[in-house]
Amino acid sequence: MSATTTTPTAGGAIRPARPVPTLAYGPRSDEILDITMGKSEQPLGVLHHVQDGPTECSEFTFDRRWLGRELLFSPSPDLRCHPHGQWRARPLGQGSPFFAALADTQPDGFAQALLERSLGEATLTTHPLAGLESRALASLCATHDLCRLGALRIRPRNPALTVSGRRFDLPFTADLDTMAEAVAAFERGEAHERQIRLLLSSATALGGSRPKVCFVQNAQKQNGGTLAVARLPSVADHFPVAKAEMLLGQLAREAGIRVVDMALKNLCSATVLITQRLDRDADGGRKPYLSARSLLLAEEGEEPDWLELLAVMRTYSKVFGADARQLWLRLVFMRLINARVSLGKFGFVYRSFARWELAPATALRPAMEPECQPAQSHIPGPGLRWDVDQLLKQSVAFGISQNEASTLLKRMVEVISRWKVKAEQYPVRMTNTDIASLEAAMENAQLRKARELVGGRRP
Repeated sequence: MSATTTTPTAGGAIRPARPVPTLAYGPRSDEILDITMGKSEQPLGVLHHVQDGPTECSEFTFDRRWLGRELLFSPSPDLRCHPHGQWRARPLGQGSPFFAALADTQPDGFAQALLERSLGEATLTTHPLAGLESRALASLCATHDLCRLGALRIRPRNPALTVSGRRFDLPFTADLDTMAEAVAAFERGEAHERQIRLLLSSATALGGSRPKVCFVQNAQKQNGGTLAVARLPSVADHFPVAKAEMLLGQLAREAGIRVVDMALKNLCSATVLITQRLDRDADGGRKPYLSARSLLLAEEGEEPDWLELLAVMRTYSKVFGADARQLWLRLVFMRLINARVSLGKFGFVYRSFARWELAPATALRPAMEPECQPAQSHIPGPGLRWDVDQLLKQSVAFGISQNEASTLLKRMVEVISRWKVKAEQYPVRMTNTDIASLEAAMENAQLRKARELVGGRRP
């Protein structure tokens, strides 16, 4: 492989960078994919994927029609808007060989486990991606086109890489019991081919450790319904996760945090949480999306400081003050409810004029197991594990005065301290057993520390 990258100079001119190293491990494979944007599929560019033994990289070239737009923007912070090819190699054999925004659409967590196990099963050898050597390319192509996170869409030129993206391949509301059964069977290692194929069509688009499927809601409406997410139970659950997420979403909204719309739905076998897609408009339009990790261009294993995220947000945010305030509120809230705090919990959707907005919160739930200490990062600073007192001291960096931060913290402690009362009420309606299962996680050390800081007492 012989090619060169291009980098912009300070004056905006393009100069050749060092050539992509030539390695001959073989066998080599090349695939071309057309990348489009949004519901109308505006041509964005061409992705060239190269696999040569252990070497894996990709080249992206913007379409000149995209570069000619009046309101031009780059969908990813690692792509400059110029007509020359831009290369990315897979870092140290891990991570993604694709640019940041496209890597955000690749499965991870439950979806990644589903994909890796399913395509390796003998029952799915006929799947178009089962024999693909590059697992990164397989994961990119396996996602159902209508469910893919954000506004980017891919069109492989090789028909063998094309997975159906038809609307009727997705489950509907009436199919959620069937999907819940498929998830349970998959987690127990008992899923048959039809269940696996059902999950591959709808459960690989969104990340996170929890099983979730995209489905068509209100299909009887004139526009054919809207895309929603069903957060399904896991066979490993030790507490009512769906009800807990509904409860904490209500508490977060009461504390001034923007949260996605959600509702509980009782199935024959379980209760599931239905949430709206934060990357879709009411009419089904698609919003460009970036994870906080992609906005920072952080690789796997790196956990930049929250102040570093703030610095990048100052450049990219449509309304920095409002986003910074929301970030602080969410960080405090997540610490008080004993939720895991990581870059993967935060995302950004595109607004206008090359600016982004912090996406509403979703999947707020307590961590029932002790949180592991993160690996030491090469980036200096306190890292992601900021305790409540640290967040209080650093509030000015988020545009919140110390006095206001104390007032907001006191209000949040009061809201969270009423969690048992809210848990018993509609729409959560937890039983006494459900509430008892959350007691240890909700009445945690951070909440006790916050009560001491604001002079509050446990109700």
